[in-house]
Amino acid sequence: MLSDRLKELRIKDLNLDLEKSWVFPYIQKLYAELDSKNIKLKPKIWISDDWFCPDGTTGFAIPFYLLNKELIDLEVSMIGEAEGKSADWLMMLLRHETAHALDNAYYLRRNKKRQKLFGLTSVPYPISYTPKPYDKNYVAHLEPFYAQAHPDEDWAETFAVWLNPQNNWKKTYEDWPALKKLKLCDELMNQIKGKEPYCKRFIKDTLYTEIEMTLFDYYKEKKKRLRIERYKKFEESVKGEFCLSLLKELETSKKDQLVANLCKSIHKRDFIVKRYIESIQEICSRSKFDLKKNKRDKKIDLIEALMKPSNEYFKSGLHKVYM
Repeated sequence: MLSDRLKELRIKDLNLDLEKSWVFPYIQKLYAELDSKNIKLKPKIWISDDWFCPDGTTGFAIPFYLLNKELIDLEVSMIGEAEGKSADWLMMLLRHETAHALDNAYYLRRNKKRQKLFGLTSVPYPISYTPKPYDKNYVAHLEPFYAQAHPDEDWAETFAVWLNPQNNWKKTYEDWPALKKLKLCDELMNQIKGKEPYCKRFIKDTLYTEIEMTLFDYYKEKKKRLRIERYKKFEESVKGEFCLSLLKELETSKKDQLVANLCKSIHKRDFIVKRYIESIQEICSRSKFDLKKNKRDKKIDLIEALMKPSNEYFKSGLHKVYM
């Protein structure tokens, strides 16, 4: 929960300094990776309320909470995670947002091959999407399978994999259809190598120093957008249904067969059901609640037990990812 000291604090009053933060050395690391590829654009970065790259500008914003540990801890306590809180995660996001900035700087979305392979930028962004974990037409980078959200996110995720010097993408994706996208990314980067950006427009949008909203109101709005309260209801339904015997059976069951059986019972696709079961396992693994002991001797019906929380899960749209 928000402390009394923080809840009425306005975002604009946080007094943050990007260059003195733990984030700044990783921005320099990003620039070094771009140098190694002879890419001239070094995207400018500012502090705002989220990760985003405004259309037409050659920089991007990072969220204010990343600038110090107390704010990161607050984000985790309110939302359940803080995007970019670790060094590896931060670099993944920096590379991803750089792809959007490059898109603006070199008009890459106009390339006909890119349009055909990735899709059009003009496709409307969805409010949410349902990830397909086994779809190898997309690279596996940011969770949850963010490349599947929109053609521009597919491009950004592909570029992020391509840029990472630790990735041997030709080997990792050799049997994936997504390899075509990586090869096209490589081709486009070779075309702009050593060239100054065609567009150098840079406009900072929504500076944190302009945000009047208090932290209390910020998290109230964010939790609503991300369906956090609905997830809590689902979590409570899981806690109320699962006893020690059920949890043990869930852990020992063969997942493929369990998914197949549950698909027949609730009439959902296999990849959606797998995501549902993994959500239950995640709740059980990290929760500190006391699971009720089951004293019954009769065999436990795991499918029946899984069906009850599923009503709350699917009714609330928790099988989708909200953007």
